[in-house]
Amino acid sequence: MLQSFQKWLKYSFHKTETRLILFLTIAVFFIILIVSFTSYQTSKSVLQQELNEPQQQMLQVSMDIIDNHIRESDNIAIKVALNTNVYKFLNSDIQNSYYVVTEIYQLLSTLINSSSTINSIYIYDMKHGSFVSMPYGYSSRKSTFSDSTWLGVADEFGDKKVIVKKRNVQVGEKYNRSEITLFRKIMIQGEFKGIVAINLGYQDLFEPFNSPNMAKLSSARYIIDQNNEMIYSSSTSSSEKIDSKAIVSAVSELNEEHLGDITYQGRQLLVSQNISPLTGWKYVSLVPQDSLLAKSKKVGHVVLSVSILALLLGGVAIFYINKYRL
Repeated sequence: MLQSFQKWLKYSFHKTETRLILFLTIAVFFIILIVSFTSYQTSKSVLQQELNEPQQQMLQVSMDIIDNHIRESDNIAIKVALNTNVYKFLNSDIQNSYYVVTEIYQLLSTLINSSSTINSIYIYDMKHGSFVSMPYGYSSRKSTFSDSTWLGVADEFGDKKVIVKKRNVQVGEKYNRSEITLFRKIMIQGEFKGIVAINLGYQDLFEPFNSPNMAKLSSARYIIDQNNEMIYSSSTSSSEKIDSKAIVSAVSELNEEHLGDITYQGRQLLVSQNISPLTGWKYVSLVPQDSLLAKSKKVGHVVLSVSILALLLGGVAIFYINKYRL
């Protein structure tokens, strides 16, 4: 029986009509297959862009507000660094001058009271190892200053004038809290003389990330710094269990692209990202896209079904020609 089929097949393909139909069938199959794949990718891209647009807009709005707060804080740091009494404090061997310390303390108090996000301001003298701050006043050395664990930042500046980072701020002997601190160099006649440290309230600074408009979006939102460390997260109930390491890894693969997708525990997630030109932080949102991809796959499956049908019709045509037109 096998030999009979082989003879029939060999005889059939000697016919020009059979070869032509076979060629056309295979050609149509691959054309429709390519169209199927292209349709899937195109529809997926279009739907992702539609889903990404509101995410990008909200990330941009939040980023702009947060950057403005940080920029205002840096302007305050510049104002402190250029203050006459601060200059006297950093250049005098008499560190505990009542007049100078009082004037600085009043300046810092006024600046803090005029800001909605600043919790405290420190001035550190590199040469003498002393501090003037609001609310702690004057300390002659770091051992008597309640929050001095950040002094290693002096070695991180390099050519940079400003560093912004998340850290634990010491409040009393047993309590600390997360805050964002802006550190600015104080340069006097080209010499690195001191540091202004401005501590920004963590929840106050990132309040735009939890606005009612952001909460309406079905997404998890994150802020990641230049060192791929998680600074802040705000998650909805549908996505709050996503592992932060997986998020950081996915975002690092995006580089500077604004859109991408990842698979996490069988879930398809759309990643939207904006990068702050001021801090270099990455503002990220993750949105479940299983339903979105289902629509795209449906389009692809329909076209693929058509290609398979075309292949079957070609086979039927070949069979008909060889059976009835021998």
